This record gives sequence, structure tokens and C-alpha cells, in this order.
Amino acid sequence: MISGQDQEQKMDIDQDASQPESVGLFKKSVDQENFEQDQSSVPLQKKSLEDEQQMKQNEQKEILKITITKLIFQMKVGCKKDICFNKYCLKNPLERANLNFANDRERLTQAFKIVQSSQDPKEDGYAFSSSFIKLRKQDVQMEDLSQNQIVQNKQKELDVITNYDIDYEGVKIMFQKLQMAYENNDEKLISALDQLLQILYYEHNQNQTIDKALMVFRSLLMIMINDKIQWEWSSIFESIIKQMATLIKQYRKDFKLFESFLVVNLSRANFQQLVQLTQSYFTLSISSGTFKSKVIENGVRFLDIFNEANNKRPLKLRLSYKEFYNDAINKELNLQDHFVQWIQEREIARASNVPYDRHAKFTICNYPWILDAANKSDMIKIQNKFSMEQQQHLNIMDMLRQPGLQSLYMYLEVRRENILEDTLNKIVNPGLNFKKPLRVQFVGEPGVDEGGVRKEFFQLLLRSLFDPNFGMFNYNEQQRLYWFNGHSMEPNVNFELIGILMGLGIYNSIILDLPFPMIAYKQLLFQEPIFEDLQEWQPEVASSLEFILNYNDETPLEEALGINFAIEEERFGEKFEFELKPGGSDIMVTVENKEEYVQLYMEYIFKKQCEGQLRSFKKGFYRVCDEDLMQSLFKPEELEQLVCGSKKLDFLALQKAAKYVDGYTNESMQPKWLWEIIHEMSDDEKKRFLAFCTGSDRAPIVGLGGVRLYIGRHGEDSERLPSAHTCFNHLLIPEYPTKDKLKLKLLLAITNSEGFGLM
Repeated sequence: MISGQDQEQKMDIDQDASQPESVGLFKKSVDQENFEQDQSSVPLQKKSLEDEQQMKQNEQKEILKITITKLIFQMKVGCKKDICFNKYCLKNPLERANLNFANDRERLTQAFKIVQSSQDPKEDGYAFSSSFIKLRKQDVQMEDLSQNQIVQNKQKELDVITNYDIDYEGVKIMFQKLQMAYENNDEKLISALDQLLQILYYEHNQNQTIDKALMVFRSLLMIMINDKIQWEWSSIFESIIKQMATLIKQYRKDFKLFESFLVVNLSRANFQQLVQLTQSYFTLSISSGTFKSKVIENGVRFLDIFNEANNKRPLKLRLSYKEFYNDAINKELNLQDHFVQWIQEREIARASNVPYDRHAKFTICNYPWILDAANKSDMIKIQNKFSMEQQQHLNIMDMLRQPGLQSLYMYLEVRRENILEDTLNKIVNPGLNFKKPLRVQFVGEPGVDEGGVRKEFFQLLLRSLFDPNFGMFNYNEQQRLYWFNGHSMEPNVNFELIGILMGLGIYNSIILDLPFPMIAYKQLLFQEPIFEDLQEWQPEVASSLEFILNYNDETPLEEALGINFAIEEERFGEKFEFELKPGGSDIMVTVENKEEYVQLYMEYIFKKQCEGQLRSFKKGFYRVCDEDLMQSLFKPEELEQLVCGSKKLDFLALQKAAKYVDGYTNESMQPKWLWEIIHEMSDDEKKRFLAFCTGSDRAPIVGLGGVRLYIGRHGEDSERLPSAHTCFNHLLIPEYPTKDKLKLKLLLAITNSEGFGLM
């Protein structure tokens, strides 16, 4: 491989090659010799072999002359780079050699010895790594590093994390020129890159320190940025991933430093490119059947650092959590084996009273960010199955005493007209096993609950709990969202019931139409609110607070607005004042304390004003769900999707799963017209149709293919509108004679229908 300065001379990356620059190893490496041999092997027209050899010798002499000149300059003055890891350069802040010479003669003698010494690759890696480092521009605004838990005041060698950028454009140009030099001969270029990797590994293994590990990490990332690291370069990619995983595992205690490097030194485009590159490798290797399980394991460990770093990057630079999903892994994964191993390892740690180390043994469940919400939903079902099996073994005598269905299911018998009171009376039983499949019986009504009665139970109960007359929730009509009313006169057990219903919905695969903002799911996972949560719940209030945060007029803030650390609220027609902090009524909001004011305001809205209700809500949810499991697996967005279903609507999948009853078949004209009309609808109309038929405008977590829609004939042609039994996903359509009439009646039905429904 071409060393640091030979790269600049040979490939003319540095346009001003005459000026002394940073050099790495000033000896021929194996790659440099390969490069020169490749160059000499290219036939030159009208040139004899002797002429070629003479030209090569002259070129080598010239390179030697320039190299020695630059090396002497580095020894005496130092290079022009912002940072250099060449031990013979005065700019090296780390392992610099003794550069105290009596005179230039001694310095020249030492330079010749260095250049003419035997092959020793110890400096090549640093030369490569440091050749593309530049001082960070002061006007580049980065997120406050202290908020990212970046280790401060480390040894001087770690300053490269926060003080220096990588010249990725320079790296790109280098690879372009390398490809030109190797005449697009991928085999030779791969060989050259492989030798560079071996040099990096050798260099680190000779003296295993965190600064050298960071150097290798940085160098490997620079190689991966190259567009040519593709499927056909799998050997290089596998080698890089293997070394990355080794470093991450070896320096686990210092892994925050690797995260910090990714937070600070990668643009969003480069960060995304590296994530997508690794994801593409997973997909291609798994789909082609050529994947190696160890490579997948190493790749997941490598991406884990990116996922952790992504969570700490500024919001504008952050990738969506969905970009870390991998479809191939989610489809081909033997989830149950991984989940069983994961549960067993966690139980062993819990029994031994030691913290669980997710990096000790590999299972995909230790890296849940790569799993989509559907797979995580399956994990919940597997966990519930295990819990039920354990419960059956423990309660075998109870099962004998309670024969029949009651030993297998959680039965609720309620009166339709007193559904809230009866349900509350049932759930106060502390021995109730919520993880058993739910079965509901309405008093005085025949029939076995095969799903429809259960859906109706949830529908009626939630409609009652969200009745404005109860005043349990504040409602934002513009956002169509509810949040807990801390001044509600209803007992906290009602809020506990909301949490229980959410948990039961998860374990019974019932999609709930719960119009909560995302902060509700964050609170269930014990995450703190951020400003974006206020923007979702109360955008007008958030806009006012944003004005305060951005205030920079000459008039002092306290004079311009005259607000203090207190909130005035109206309760039952009377006004009350709540202090955001002790003595808040006497503390004015100023430029110096405005951030504190906004933070305390959000905490009041989302936590303090409804502290008791929120506590009961969480209690109810975790009476049903495993707290540790939920916090380990789910992001708030995924939990919301698990409870409320997916917003992604595939009506072709719904059509494929549909069944035709009551005299209709898939060949009947009315069902054919129906699907034509549906596929012509706007997105809003499609949501209305879905809610009309199923009680929810969302799909199950597995998609609309998991919904069985029954389309039945409702008599002959008439002026009646189509109707639906949402509890059974049963759509009834009269035998209209034309498509136009069917469209008119259907749009009238879905437009004028409203309900607080479930699926």
C-alpha cells in the first residue's frame, strides 16, 4: 500500500506537492511495491523495456529524494497537517521518536536509515489515517458534547475525537486515483486494500492502546466510505466488520469513545451510507444463502455502535429508527430460538444477582433495534406462551378444581348497561391472571366469545372511559388527541383500567383506537418529555415557548413579556395558580433562566399536573405486561404501533384476504365494483372505509393481510346505505344495480359514520 506521503506524490492528492507535507512511513510498503509493479507492467507504446526500467529507476530516485526532503523537514519543523501520527514528525502529539539532533548531518543520516531500513509496516496505518484529518472549523455547530456523555478531559491523543474532522472528499479522491492507477483491476485493488487492513491490524496488535484502536476504527470507516465496497468486495467488507467487532468487544469499557467519534465526525450522508452499506450486505448475503452467521453477528455488533450514536446525534442529523430494521433478518430469523436463549441468559443473571451483560453472548434479542415491531409482537406472544405454560404447571391443582374453559381463559362476565362498574369490580382482584386469553360474556346474552364479543367489550368500555362527561382527559380538538386531566374527580382506578386495557389489547391482538400523543408511550417506557412532545400535544403553546427560547431583542425579556415561574389554570370556573418552582410567583423569566422555565413548564403539563393519574396508568399497564421486557425491546413509536396498529395500509392485501358471504362470491359484480371503488379512493376515504368496517383506521401490526373482511349481500336493490358489524369485520351491501349507485351509497355511509371503535 502506498504510504501517506507517497500517496500525495504518486496520486497527486495534494495539489501543491512541492510543499513539505505530513508523511507517514517513508519506506516502501508491500502495497507500494505492488503499485509500482502494476505501473511498470502497463505497456508503453513505442517504449522499449530498457526505457521503461530506466524511467522506473529515475522515478524511484525522485521519490526517494522528495521523501527524504520531506522527512528532514518534518523532523526539523513539522508538517503542515493539523495532526500527524508519524513518529518522526514534530507535530506528532503521541509516540514521537527522539528528534534531538546535533546538526543537519545527523538528521540526514537518520533520514537515510529510516528510508533504507528493512520492511517494517508499523507506521503505515497512522500515515494513512492521519493523511485525511483536518482541524474542525469553529463555525460548525455541533450538539453539546456533554449531553452526549462524551468523555471529557481524556489523554491528549483522544482530542482527535472532538477537535478534528475527516476529509472525506480527500478519501474519495484517493480511491478514484487508486482505481485509475490499478486500471480498474478490482482484484489487485482488493489485494492492496487487504494489505492495508493487515498493516492496521498489525500496528494495533503490536501495542494495543485505545488511541491506536481509534486510529484503526477511523481508518476502517474511511475505507468503508468508498463506493466500491460492494457485494463483489465481500472479502474486504467481512475483514473490516470482523476487525470492527473485535475492537468493539476488546474496548467495551471505552465504547463511548467510538460512539462519540460517530456522533461528532460523520455527516448525516456518510453516517447513513455506512448504515445502509451494512444493511445491504445483510440482505444480499441472507437472500443469496451465502451468509456466514459469524459475519452477521459481527455486523450487528458493529451497527449497534451506530444505533447508540444515532440516539445521541442532533435531531436534524439523526436517522429514523426504521433505517436500522433489516427485512432479511426479520424474515429469515429463527426468532424463538434467539428469544429462548435471551430469556434464559437474563434469568441466570437475575438469579445470580448480577447485571445482565448483553454483549457476553450473542443473540439478536440483545439488539432489538434491528427487529421490526411485528417481530417484537411475536416475542411478546412467545413470552406469554412460556408464562402460561409455567403458570399451568404451578396451578395444576387449581385446574383440577376448575375444570373446563375457565382454567384456560380469563373470563369477564359484565352487564352491558353497567360495563364500567362491572369491569372495575373484576380487575380489583389481585390474583387475576391477565396473561390468559380474554373471553367476555355479556349477562343475559347467549353466544360464545370468538372475537366479536371481545371487540365490542373494548369498544363500549373505552367509549365510556373517554366520555367527556367523566372528565378524565383533556381533549385537544385541533390535534384530536387526549391527555390526562390531573383535576379529574374520577378515582385513579379508572386510569389504571386504561393501562390494563392497553396491556390486554396487546396480549389478545386487539387494535385499540387510543388517540394519545407519543408522550403517553414514552411515559410507559419511563422516558422524559422533550420539546417535540409539546409541539405534538399543544402546538400553539409550544410556539409561544419557542418564541421565548429564541428571544434576543434589546428589551430585557422580563420587561417585554412580564411572565414568572407560575401557571394560571381554571378549574370548575375558578382560577388557580401553580408555581413551577418554590417562590415561582416572584421569579421573573429572563434570558438567563428561560430554558429552565420551558423545561419546568413541560414537566408540569406532562407529569406534575397528572402525577397520580399517570402513576395509576403505568401500574395498570404493567399489571398485564412485563416491565423489563417492554423497556428492553420497544421504542415509544413501536409500542404505539403495537397498541394502535400500523398506519401503513395495503388494500390489495385486504382484498386478497377478504371472504364473500350471504350470497356474494368473488365473481359477483357488487364485490368487484366495491374493490374498484376502494382503489380509486383518496387516502382519507380509505381510512374512513376501514374504520367503518373494522372500527379502526389502522391495520394490525402484521398489515391488512391479517384482517379477514367479510363482504355479504344485504338484500336486493334498495335505498338503504351499506352497513357494518365492526365487531366481526362484516360489511353488508345491498345488491345495487350499478357501480355509480354503489359508490354514492358507500361514500355517504363512510362519510356520515363516526365512532370510537376498535378492531
